[in-house]
Amino acid sequence: MEGYPVVVEEKVRYSDIDAFNHLNNVVFFQLFQQARVAYFEEVGIFSRMGRGEQNLVVGETSCRFLAEGHYGDVVQCGARFARLGTSSCEQQYRLEVRGKPIAEGSAVLVFYDFQTGRSAPLPEPLKARIREIEARAGRVI
Repeated sequence: MEGYPVVVEEKVRYSDIDAFNHLNNVVFFQLFQQARVAYFEEVGIFSRMGRGEQNLVVGETSCRFLAEGHYGDVVQCGARFARLGTSSCEQQYRLEVRGKPIAEGSAVLVFYDFQTGRSAPLPEPLKARIREIEARAGRVI
């Protein structure tokens, strides 16, 4: 998926389908989350061992639905960063089935200190690693 340095594939399960026989709107956000977690794993800020004392948390998220998804579809889920700020950043998502976009979304992520209960500045090494990953897709942020 061009322009998205981290892409995961997920197969639409029967339980992902709603009464209208298409991908339920909630599942789009779950797919965004799968791509976000894959990106976080690549950056090195997510592990199964826990969140650490500071980490990125979702402050806001949105989705623009473009087409239906159906049972059995294989959905490509792409993630990329659009902006790196002082203590927050924006990540963008794209979902495709057979090369056709079915949704685009975004999330504002806040670097959060769990000890103080407040936002904290994004560490420069974190920003550098994100820029390195984005460069693989020919992107500069």
